[in-house]
Amino acid sequence: MCERFGPRLSRVHPSKRRRWWFAGVLSPVLALTLGVQSVAADGASPSIIPSAAFDFNGDGYADLAAGSAERWVNGHEHAGAVDVTYGSPDGLGSSNNQFLTQDSPGIKGRAQDGAFFGQSMTSGDFDGDGYADLATRANNDVVIIYGGPRGLTSRNSVVKPRKIGPGEFDLNGPGLAAADFDGDGFSELVVANSGNETEYGGVGVYRGSPTGISTRKLLILHRDTPGVPGQRFFDDFFGDAVAVGDVTGDGYPDLVVASDEEIRGGSIHLFRGSRTGVTVAGTTMLKAEAVLGRPYFSFGQGNVLAVADFDRDGFGDLVVGDPGLCYREPKEDECGAVLVFSGSASGFHPQPRQIWDADSPGLPGKSDPGDQFGTRVGVGDLNDDGNPDLAIGAPYDDVGRIRDAGAVTVVYGTRRGLKAQGAQLWSQASAKIKGTPQREDLVGGGPIRILDYDKDGHADLAIHSPADMQVRRGDLIVGARGSINVLYGSRTGVTRHDQLWHSNSLGLVARTREPGGFGGQCC
Repeated sequence: MCERFGPRLSRVHPSKRRRWWFAGVLSPVLALTLGVQSVAADGASPSIIPSAAFDFNGDGYADLAAGSAERWVNGHEHAGAVDVTYGSPDGLGSSNNQFLTQDSPGIKGRAQDGAFFGQSMTSGDFDGDGYADLATRANNDVVIIYGGPRGLTSRNSVVKPRKIGPGEFDLNGPGLAAADFDGDGFSELVVANSGNETEYGGVGVYRGSPTGISTRKLLILHRDTPGVPGQRFFDDFFGDAVAVGDVTGDGYPDLVVASDEEIRGGSIHLFRGSRTGVTVAGTTMLKAEAVLGRPYFSFGQGNVLAVADFDRDGFGDLVVGDPGLCYREPKEDECGAVLVFSGSASGFHPQPRQIWDADSPGLPGKSDPGDQFGTRVGVGDLNDDGNPDLAIGAPYDDVGRIRDAGAVTVVYGTRRGLKAQGAQLWSQASAKIKGTPQREDLVGGGPIRILDYDKDGHADLAIHSPADMQVRRGDLIVGARGSINVLYGSRTGVTRHDQLWHSNSLGLVARTREPGGFGGQCC
């Protein structure tokens, strides 16, 4: 492993070491909507309404797509791969499992060193045929693989997003999201390239069509786009995170874009959806200084986003996970917090409705500098009561005496929004949960997905841990296999009925004990 690099957060607390897997570094991106009209999904978390994103064979059961961006393929280092496990009445099963690389028959391109295929992914119905499709990174391109009655097919296309942001994706990777912004039945593809210290960030919106994603009428957004508040500058990191959902309650999903602006503070833009698609008309912006003020200057930096209608008023609420913020101890760093902003017809309310951290009254656990609570978030109805719930990852949380083992907190929704009552804390040390907690496992550091894999009406919780199951060569850690814990939902919420998936799980094709980061990007 290598030490975290780049000024992504303002300070690093000496009691915690930030470790990043090479080629696994990705600005956290989350796009998920629940309880508002949307068909959204991103590289970390798919939407479950109304078009069954991540249901590649259209049978009504959500499917699990797990990227292994660091996997070797035919002798190529970090070429990357994707495992697809299909849902069933019994939950996820290994039958009909698919293993895809750029060397798979029909897939455009070829396996190459450092392509990181599978590093970022999203799902939507881009061709409107009723089967979910998969979009994922491959080198500096985005590959779209189309679904069908038997799952993902060999039909695919490639988008070369050279006009948005920098000329190539660096280790921050592309942020991906999908939504039908204009309501024509075809999902659009959002590709965000946030740039770096010497480049501007940008976001591109590609239209869906009967033949799939089209490069015609590409909409490019950045801070110099006419009508967009602010002015772009090097290291504005526009596109650091993206999310989709109907914030304004007009029936069209909206696009939310975060800018990680380093010492200038972060900002979040809201672009409205409409019958003509995403528009800059009426764009609004939240600024860090206006939200929390000094000394809470890190809001918006290194964040993740999600949208869900927690109070069921018809307007999607914005969830901002800010792993760098110590809300109760502003002189400390990287405790982590999650802010919830109410939606309205005019956009987000300027002040958060709720601020959650691990020390919030009623939540299990304890907040410490360096835990990075809020590194990942996921939303979904885990107990089928009609109220969205919130899952929050803290990958550097210590579990007992095990340093940086990581944990996920689940906060349940009510008719009045999120409440601490009944909240749960899950880790691989939880009773009867599969897996063994180890130092620097970083549970909750990969994408958190909430989907219904067994179609029983209760969504299920998939926790990705790309740093789990470290692989050693002598005394040297050369990588990790990675894993996914799937905890099944019930009318009382998340249960101890779970599965553990990794690259060597029984029944998977192309099983291996070699490192690859199964399950997604590290924090």
